[in-house]
Amino acid sequence: MCVDNSIVTLDDTDPQLQWSGPWFTTENSVDDLGNSKLGPPFLGTLHGISNNGSLFFSFYRRVANIWGALRPRNTSGGPDPNWQCLLDGQDPWPYPDRSHGNYMFCGSPPLPEGNHTLQLNTVIQSEPLYVYQVLYQAVATVDIGSAWTQVDQRDGRIKYSAGWENSEDGGLKWTYTPGAWLTFDFVGMCFLIDLFNHSS
Repeated sequence: MCVDNSIVTLDDTDPQLQWSGPWFTTENSVDDLGNSKLGPPFLGTLHGISNNGSLFFSFYRRVANIWGALRPRNTSGGPDPNWQCLLDGQDPWPYPDRSHGNYMFCGSPPLPEGNHTLQLNTVIQSEPLYVYQVLYQAVATVDIGSAWTQVDQRDGRIKYSAGWENSEDGGLKWTYTPGAWLTFDFVGMCFLIDLFNHSS
């Protein structure tokens, strides 16, 4: 399947991701981390590491990033866990000051369409670091196989009933209207919707 400009999600179990070092696999073991409103790991699976290691992803796309979870702490030897992102020379993101689930470890600015490599190097004393997924923006000429695609609330293929409202930046859509609905026509085998209940 080929798509253009869609955000494609690679679960941590996807064979396109190359792991180097003592990574281990687990399920839902970081549900107690902060920012629980951001949701559990994608598909409930994750790779963790408590030592130095690397994750590699080679791609022909425009944008890519790595998401996961961590419990940061400052030590005499520096932040733990720590990491380095290598994406065509891009520097890593600022170090967080609290526990995070669904945290972006590495992210790229829009890149020229072409071949790129995204690499995450871990530098760990004792606190584990977990990877959930890799996201990238696909181009129409590249077959994404059976990967998941992400559709956000601004996609024109989603049809909304009356009663839906938008946040100022357009990043959220919500409703308090009883009976409000949305529809989305797609070709595929499964559909996951990301929503949360906010009590007024």
